[in-house]
Amino acid sequence: MHRSRVEWVKSSLFTVLCLGCSGVAAAPHPQRVPVLPGIDILLRDSLALVRGQRIGFVTNIAAVDANGISAISRLRGAGVHLVALFAPEHGLTESAGPGERVASGRDSASSTPIYSLYGPTLAPTDSMLA
Repeated sequence: MHRSRVEWVKSSLFTVLCLGCSGVAAAPHPQRVPVLPGIDILLRDSLALVRGQRIGFVTNIAAVDANGISAISRLRGAGVHLVALFAPEHGLTESAGPGERVASGRDSASSTPIYSLYGPTLAPTDSMLA
């Protein structure tokens, strides 16, 4: 039984697609691109979006750059005017344990207000955003 030309093309196309998906046709050593935290991307590519603005930053203690430096420190070092910090569940200090409520307060390094978003208030209020 002879296959039609259409069947042969479909079969060949299927084979090519399968080889492509299996990596046979792929480059032997794909170039590795480092994955960067958002703070690194913001400061490298989009600093103009926040420079000269009054910035409120939703963050916690885990927000660091690729070198482990605090995102807050990186923003301040780049001249970003942080006017408020918003702390979700784990807060900005190591003292907040799992499920522990985070209190509002002030950043010890800059006196910037820190508003807890894990307690009675789960979202910024109008007064916090003012």
